[in-house]
Amino acid sequence: MKRCICLMLVVLTASVACANLITNGDFDSGGDNWGYGSAWGNYFYTDGTDTVTSMGGWGDGWGNTWSNTSLWQDTGAVFQADTVYTMEVVWREAPGEASIESVMLLIQDTSSSTEWVDVASDWYSTSQGTAWNTSTLTFDTADNSSVVGESIGVSFRLTSADGTWIHVDSVTLVPEPTTLFLLGAGSVLSVFCRRK
Repeated sequence: MKRCICLMLVVLTASVACANLITNGDFDSGGDNWGYGSAWGNYFYTDGTDTVTSMGGWGDGWGNTWSNTSLWQDTGAVFQADTVYTMEVVWREAPGEASIESVMLLIQDTSSSTEWVDVASDWYSTSQGTAWNTSTLTFDTADNSSVVGESIGVSFRLTSADGTWIHVDSVTLVPEPTTLFLLGAGSVLSVFCRRK
């Protein structure tokens, strides 16, 4: 019986604790695996603790933004059926800099050679200032099954009318099977254990 319980726990833990699809999400290797763009193109890696710092969102000084900073990555993975994808980004405004108006997280279909298609996105306010923020975005392929089998990408964007610096760290994208799959696996294992 103890073996059966342990086996159930291992299977459930392995199912829930799925691998992060992002490569170099902590920026230990600088900009490796990341694409980026900004008004001035000033991206560099600093802070000594896996943080990327970038300049962007520069405008005309009167509140008109003409360029936004963004980071993006094509994960090389494909969307799976009945799976929830959770994207998480830790970020902050750099101390002493102009305010960021908002940040945006996107999960994207990167299969097209001409344009990435947004499958999930959300904007977040920057009211916390220079405190570290964690923003999260989820996407369930059950809500859009047409993307199953297509390539997965992510983007992180900011807007700022007057230009600012932003620190970004710990970018993750984790797929998790739906609850029905977990319940089904648990049921099969419990029946197997009873027979033993």
